[in-house]
Amino acid sequence: MTAEALRAAAAAGVGAALPAGWTVVKDRPMRLVARGPVPGPSGPIEAFAKVRRPASVLDRAKAALRFPRSVAEGALLLELAALGVAVPDSIDLATWE
Repeated sequence: MTAEALRAAAAAGVGAALPAGWTVVKDRPMRLVARGPVPGPSGPIEAFAKVRRPASVLDRAKAALRFPRSVAEGALLLELAALGVAVPDSIDLATWE
C-alpha cells in the first residue's frame, strides 16, 4: 500500500501529498525522497524512499540509454557490508508491500 502511494505521489509531481506518517526530504523534478515508517521485524522502523520520475522527454531518453546508478550504489553497499562497514538496508519498492 505505501509503495503504491509513494509512486503515485512521485508521479503527481512536486508538492504531491504523501501517505500518512511520511514526510518529504527532497522533492525535485527528477525524484522524490521521503522518510516514513515501514514494518520491521520488531515493529515499525524509519526508512527513506527514493522514487525517480522522468522530468522530460530528454530525461526519459537518457534513462533508457544509461545504466542506472542505483545498481552501482547497491553493489558498493554490499561490498562495504562484506568488509564489516555498517551500511543501511535497502527496500525494493517495486516488490515491497
